[in-house]
Amino acid sequence: MDAYLAERERPASVYIEDLENELENIEKDIVDQSGSYDSTDTNYNKLKELELVLSETKNFYLGKQAISSIGSEMSSMFTTLNGVINISNIERFKRMVFRASRGNAVTEIFETDTKMKDIKTEKMEQKAVFMILFK
Repeated sequence: MDAYLAERERPASVYIEDLENELENIEKDIVDQSGSYDSTDTNYNKLKELELVLSETKNFYLGKQAISSIGSEMSSMFTTLNGVINISNIERFKRMVFRASRGNAVTEIFETDTKMKDIKTEKMEQKAVFMILFK
């Protein structure tokens, strides 16, 4: 190492400063890439949840239209709220919706075999799709 520094025209302290600057730049790049990965992972999970909601609610509406002819009339009579919930929270969620709506909402739960990554805990958990119908 000493022979390497002796051959250079600049003093050794300059090389150490250059090395520190380069390491700082690399550290900034790694932190930026880590943040970008986290946001991409979160967006991916949200899109997978949305895909699950769309596929399950599509099956619900197509099944209702096949049974009866009220398909478009039913969707105009009710407002719907859809989402994804952990299987372990289903009963508590149903009670909360019933109390908040004073019994004026219907909650449909579609249990799936899909395990998805929970955004907050980052653990793989079984999810269910909920659909709240209210007027």
